[in-house]
Amino acid sequence: MNKKSQHKVRLEWIDVLRAFAILLVVYGHRANTQFFSAFLNPVKMPLFFALSGYLFRFREGGDMAFFKKTFISLIIPWLFLGLVPLLLSIPIMGFSHAFDSSIDLFTGKLQWFMPCFILAQILFYYVAKLTKNHLSVMIACVIVISALGYFLKQKHILSIFMINLAMMVQFYFLIGFLYKRYESKLHNVLLRLGALLLLCYIIIGIIFYPYSAMDVHNARFLSLPIGTLMTTIGLIALFMLASCIQKYPRPLISVGKNSLVIYMLDRYALIPFSKIYQFHAPHPIVLTLFMGLIYLVYTSVVNIFIAKILNKYIPWATGNRG
Repeated sequence: MNKKSQHKVRLEWIDVLRAFAILLVVYGHRANTQFFSAFLNPVKMPLFFALSGYLFRFREGGDMAFFKKTFISLIIPWLFLGLVPLLLSIPIMGFSHAFDSSIDLFTGKLQWFMPCFILAQILFYYVAKLTKNHLSVMIACVIVISALGYFLKQKHILSIFMINLAMMVQFYFLIGFLYKRYESKLHNVLLRLGALLLLCYIIIGIIFYPYSAMDVHNARFLSLPIGTLMTTIGLIALFMLASCIQKYPRPLISVGKNSLVIYMLDRYALIPFSKIYQFHAPHPIVLTLFMGLIYLVYTSVVNIFIAKILNKYIPWATGNRG
């Protein structure tokens, strides 16, 4: 396989993992159960951070190039997709609601992931920059920062703009970063080792159920060691297995490329659907799980349609990823 083909396949499996993560996020929000929390939460949100760590590299132009890319690919789309719907809601909800929600958007109270992700990327950039010639020092710094972030989150210190969480998730960035560094050495065993790690992930989840349950947003771990072990094994297994598959369905790749649009607009897609079904009502669990799947398909179709329009006419609004 030539270098151009390798690059194309690599982009596809990364987009597929993004799709996997955002589909888990959407489904988990609507049909969350203890089983879901124990077996899927260990990789659901950490996967986004680990993918960013995998893709991390220093660019020509130094700090300016890094901040320019961050501004264009993350900050502008985040603000556009977050603020425009709020502005459009003013005639219905009033200016006060739009203003308060805008403040919540910036601080992370509303849709916490994006301010956390942006700040976490900046923090990881400077950690990597200051320690790039000393891998062991970098690993030690990331572990200390992550542990400190976890402590601060438990004490509700530096919660504004998700600063404490941005510190805590540095560990997930590190997993992706280290996997990229040693990926070539694992080339011949990716499929077998990935399958073995996935099996270990399932076995650990079964043995210690429900103590692998976790929630990154609230830094809640029934068992921090087990949750961390599940995340590490699960992320590496997903990276290995996803990179071995040569062909993926185009709709799945499209979901991955437009995961930001789906994340930001999912709450608005829920509005008409909620007229039919209330997820928080006392329904049988089987019905809730089934309706969660129906909603997952519905919101994906709606938001991909919107993403395609944005990508065609104002691609900067999505970071030009679609």
